[in-house]
Amino acid sequence: MNDKTRIEHLEGEGKLMIKIIDRLEQRISTLEKVLQSHAKCIGELREIKVDNPIKGRVIVTEEIK
Repeated sequence: MNDKTRIEHLEGEGKLMIKIIDRLEQRISTLEKVLQSHAKCIGELREIKVDNPIKGRVIVTEEIK
C-alpha cells in the first residue's frame, strides 16, 4: 500500500468514526431525556398521598414510603 492509498484509507476510517460518534451522541442524548422523564414520573408517584379516600380526592403532599 503506498502513502496516497494509506492516507485515503485513514481518511475514510476517520469519516466513519465521526459518523459513529455522532450517532452515539444522539442516542445518549435521547436516553438522557428518557431517563429524566422517568425520574420525574417516579418522583411524582412517590409524592401522591390520598387525602380523602371516601371522595377519592388525591393531593400531592408528601412521600409515601
